Amino acid sequence: MSRTRSAALLFALGLLSSSASAAEKERAARAADFSEVCTAALLHPGELDAASKARGLSRVEEAVPWGGAHATLYAADGAERTVTVTRHHFSDLDMTICLVSFPEPLSKDELAALRAKLESPSALGRLEGELVDAAASLRLGLLKRPGNAPIVTVNVTVTGMATTLVMNRWDPAPGK
Repeated sequence: MSRTRSAALLFALGLLSSSASAAEKERAARAADFSEVCTAALLHPGELDAASKARGLSRVEEAVPWGGAHATLYAADGAERTVTVTRHHFSDLDMTICLVSFPEPLSKDELAALRAKLESPSALGRLEGELVDAAASLRLGLLKRPGNAPIVTVNVTVTGMATTLVMNRWDPAPGK
């Protein structure tokens, strides 16, 4: 192989490596947005603005309240990273839903790291449930925090092209 071809090949490999590294950092940032901002939204609502600000996200839009619901969008500059927090009020239940989705699939290792972060004492604590390979290009997970005061679940969907992470909190009305 000529020196020129060798140099070109090394350059191309370097570009691929730095591109993969940038993609890994972006996925890690989005997973951290989910674990930190959604945990605040569900368990410490008074800390939500501070948690989003610490992640480089700011409140950019609030939906017009509709039928007992209210949604807020937090985004980083350029809206490349977003977190949506929706609160619903029903006669027998209050729900908070926090959503992060992005156009890259999290790997098994990245999902394991996310679960470990969510299970830390400062986040949700121990979670029941599994993250599984449901098909060749589909990973699914449904995790639940033990107990029901409040009920907190985490839904994970990873396809070959995207990741969707949803954290839910259900607060049944007393006596319902």
